[in-house]
Amino acid sequence: MIVKIFKRSRENLELTQDDIEKLLGLHFSTISGWECGKDIIPIRQLIKYANHFNFSLDYLFGITTYNTIDYEPIIIDLKVISKNLRLLRKQNNMT
Repeated sequence: MIVKIFKRSRENLELTQDDIEKLLGLHFSTISGWECGKDIIPIRQLIKYANHFNFSLDYLFGITTYNTIDYEPIIIDLKVISKNLRLLRKQNNMT
């Protein structure tokens, strides 16, 4: 599902795979691999794409059929993720 939506969103923006390659700093074959379903789109790259073009991840993942207008960019904060992971492990008595 995400492969089709990613490709459709790119085409709706009238962008080429080369345009996305330059935006994300990747090789052309990588974008092609994503769009044909050969390779998995890394979440960091998907977030970068979503933030740049104001797409919600719900839309890109196919959870909703429309893109929200008031999209707020996603910021990955590894310190917060690490802290939350430690707390979750502690709550579940995991090492």
